[in-house]
Amino acid sequence: MDIKELADLVGNKGCTMVPAHLAGGIASGNFKGIQLFALDFDHGCKFDEIKKKCGNFGISISFAYHTFSATPEEERFRVVFTYECLIEDPFAAKVILYMLMKIFPECDSGCKNLDRMFFGGKELIYVNGDARIALVQLLPVFLDTIDTERNYKRNIQCFSKKICF
Repeated sequence: MDIKELADLVGNKGCTMVPAHLAGGIASGNFKGIQLFALDFDHGCKFDEIKKKCGNFGISISFAYHTFSATPEEERFRVVFTYECLIEDPFAAKVILYMLMKIFPECDSGCKNLDRMFFGGKELIYVNGDARIALVQLLPVFLDTIDTERNYKRNIQCFSKKICF
């Protein structure tokens, strides 16, 4: 499916999506592959801040939409990234997802399972059908985010423990 078509269905028409390809039902054991990664932003940040951060990092957003619970007082949105290729290894997919979550600590840390279902929204706020991300873009930004206060080794060990499942 074309990204712009998917973005319209999810962002404007409220269709639910499961970014991963699952065979046999919604369960992590049914993972077959993933190319889309979605992050949920519920509290305390604005889409323009995340968009600017992505621009500074050289990370392209495929689409973003306001969720049904968004209000004028509190912006709630999801940002979807398209990886350059299909990832069929669940460990590699989890690494990419956790890297994105570390790069964007403003996102909901509870949305970390590969079989997650994301409800659609009420307003598409951004779309770029040609946007793709790659490990070569994520890795330097990720390494910068964990290189804090000279605790690099400990931070990388902590990250590694989180992604081992």
